[in-house]
Amino acid sequence: MNSGQLPNITVIPSPASNYAAVSIEGYDKSEKRIIMSTLFGHQVFEAQLDVKTNNLKLDLNILNATTGIYMIRVTKSNNIILSG
Repeated sequence: MNSGQLPNITVIPSPASNYAAVSIEGYDKSEKRIIMSTLFGHQVFEAQLDVKTNNLKLDLNILNATTGIYMIRVTKSNNIILSG
């Protein structure tokens, strides 16, 4: 993590209908896993982010994501870094 900067997850647009861009800021560029789940804990999507990137574009149509509220978690070595 960069000194003096808190980690942050940004999802644009919010709410999203077709695509969502997920950006992780304030965290060192190391391997991370991003997980999208429903409020009930059902996992909808999981992906490993490349070491060189902190951004991901989600195609919600391919994920068959129904209308609702979803949680995004970022983990590293089985530890939750960010949740939002």
